[in-house]
Amino acid sequence: MPTSSAPSLTQRVLFAFRTFLIAFAALFLMFLTFLKHILRYLGVTKWFLIKLGVVPGNDRFGFAATLGGALAVVRTSHWLKKSAGFSSSDTRKITHTVTGLIYMLTWPLYTASSTAPYLAAFTPAAMCVQVTVVGLGFLQDQEIVQGMTRHGRASELLGVPLSMGWSIQCGH
Repeated sequence: MPTSSAPSLTQRVLFAFRTFLIAFAALFLMFLTFLKHILRYLGVTKWFLIKLGVVPGNDRFGFAATLGGALAVVRTSHWLKKSAGFSSSDTRKITHTVTGLIYMLTWPLYTASSTAPYLAAFTPAAMCVQVTVVGLGFLQDQEIVQGMTRHGRASELLGVPLSMGWSIQCGH
């Protein structure tokens, strides 16, 4: 008699949670994009940031928020994989979704100065360089390879992860 390969309760709960998280993140991203455009149209963005205690127009603060947020997402992703038992696929999706949100949410913190685009683009550019160096084999970093690839080969980093990084880079 063949054995049933039905998913366990844990697998079904994780699948449902992952599906919910991805759908929620997509809807949240669309909502934040819409809200950002409305607030900019109404001229409320800077007023809102001042009320939150954030001084708008400080490019260094925007840079620190972008870099700190990106590093926090990557570290949390590694923790979820190691300690909470999330799969590599789940942590990859969480990292990509939340990192995009971090970049989008920190855009209003930058000014229109001539240095702002360079500071805003530094974090994704640094990540792209790191992925390229590891993907080409000049640097060995198994944590990056295991966290960003499907099959655990460093050469996979030169495909989708690098192209996603450059698309974020070009978006700035």
